[in-house]
Amino acid sequence: MLRIILLFPFSMVYKAITSFRNLLFDLKYFKETPINIQSIGVGNLTVGGTGKTPTIAYLIEKLSDKHLAVLSRGYGRKTSGFVEIKNTSTPKEVGDEPLMLYKKYQNKAKFFVCEKRVLGYRTILEKYPETETLLLDDVFQHRHIKPQKLILLCDYSRPFFEDYLLPSGNLREAKSGAKRASVVLVTKCPNNLSEDQKKHFKTQIDTYTKAQSPVFFSEFKKSVPTNYLGEKLTAKENCIIVAALAKNEAFYEEWKDTYIINEKYFFNDHHSYTKENVLAISSENKKVITTEKDFVKIENQLSEAQKSNFYIVKLSLEVQNEEGFLNALFA
Repeated sequence: MLRIILLFPFSMVYKAITSFRNLLFDLKYFKETPINIQSIGVGNLTVGGTGKTPTIAYLIEKLSDKHLAVLSRGYGRKTSGFVEIKNTSTPKEVGDEPLMLYKKYQNKAKFFVCEKRVLGYRTILEKYPETETLLLDDVFQHRHIKPQKLILLCDYSRPFFEDYLLPSGNLREAKSGAKRASVVLVTKCPNNLSEDQKKHFKTQIDTYTKAQSPVFFSEFKKSVPTNYLGEKLTAKENCIIVAALAKNEAFYEEWKDTYIINEKYFFNDHHSYTKENVLAISSENKKVITTEKDFVKIENQLSEAQKSNFYIVKLSLEVQNEEGFLNALFA
């Protein structure tokens, strides 16, 4: 609370700047470029992981019969401009999460990164005019481009309506920005969420969307850690845990009762693993629990024998009232 009080004046300055920017878009002083093909943007108001990448993966699964393109910023990459992701791409060239999606879905979609989304969109259509659908990752504040549908993600455990603007809180813009959402998807819900709890949560969101955006609830299902050979990690095995996430400790908490975790290697979100990092992790010759996002940055530095020691946790999104959710996006 003291932090919030001390930083509150700075949050008011931040609010003035971001609200004025949004006003200029609303008044058409700043141009929004509409996307003229089926398009869905995914984003949030909150800094940190709300589940954008698993949501994009879910949409790819549902749209696999389309000529599909996915456009991301490529957070953490060392390049700039428009880049198409290919088999030879590295995390440093395109970012860890876009590369992870490419490796998983390269037969279902084409993947691109570009910090200027309008340039990215136009270049995609120039190169691949047959594209029917475009998914845009982390695009809620990128108002120069306007997808036909915009999904606002809201983490159930830290909802935007209980947060504060940066730097005293974690909001990228004022809560009123939620009104731009076509659909609100509440992520990371407990699996025993009652109808009364949903109703209360929806009421809070409706305050900021003016009840114009339908609200849906979802949860993430985590797979048993499995290596590239398809072998699952047996309960109570000795292992180490490796992660570079927004919430590393939360990842550890999920597995500490299932496995005997002897060591933790935690890094900042989107960390680029060095040879020294990988050497330290693999030199223990123990089984390793990690995420898809982390493994994509590590695997090229491992021998085949070392790879078999890495057990990857995969996330999948399950949406309650899926039919209603998909109808809200595609109807």
